[in-house]
Amino acid sequence: EREEKEKERRDKEEREREEREKAEADQRAQQQAQQSPPQHQNAASPSPLGSAQPHRLTVKVLAARDLPKLDPQAHPSPYVCMSAFDAGGEGFNQVQQGRLDHKVTKRELVSVKPKTGRVVPLKRTKHVTKQMNPQFDETLELTEALPCFKTLEALQAEKKPLTGVPLTGGDVVMLVSVHDHEESAEDKLLGRCVIPSVSPGPPQDSWFRLLSQDGKEQTGLLGRPSSVHLRIEYAPSGDPP
Repeated sequence: EREEKEKERRDKEEREREEREKAEADQRAQQQAQQSPPQHQNAASPSPLGSAQPHRLTVKVLAARDLPKLDPQAHPSPYVCMSAFDAGGEGFNQVQQGRLDHKVTKRELVSVKPKTGRVVPLKRTKHVTKQMNPQFDETLELTEALPCFKTLEALQAEKKPLTGVPLTGGDVVMLVSVHDHEESAEDKLLGRCVIPSVSPGPPQDSWFRLLSQDGKEQTGLLGRPSSVHLRIEYAPSGDPP
């Protein structure tokens, strides 16, 4: 009789041990399922500029009007420069936008300290000779952007080259500037604008006001605001521009 009771006790302990082990195994499996990504998701890090699908930023530079006359002896011979920057998830604040600048000088003075945010333009139009209200009708296309401001600042501080970031549909910041082409002297800035957020979507056709580098509104001879006419389209590369 004692042997039967002892056997029942051992059987009960065995069943309880098996139930505990099964419960622990179920709990571990549930935790692993919560920590692991679903099989249909890509475990790789997402691109900083959106999805993995290549995109193209197409800008039709149509015209400019009421450009400032910086030289009292001659009309300007304007051209347009364009660059795009990865918005970096947070975009660019007003101070960062104000520091963006296109480097178009024909020579770089050794005594000039490199300026954060000053970049060689990614694209530019041809110049139009001596026109205050030039017609450009030129298309500029980008498939890469410059890095976000924090990365740009770090690279320029270390004097490292800037590497383009492929456009894949994330928001970008656009810098557009108009300059006076000079044959012998340095090209002067006629005005600039920063478009703080450009996203994929329908084309945007607008006139954009031009400001000086320190943020003052530029005006023409009649006091009207200087502006540039752009048609902007940001779309997957497979779509026709």
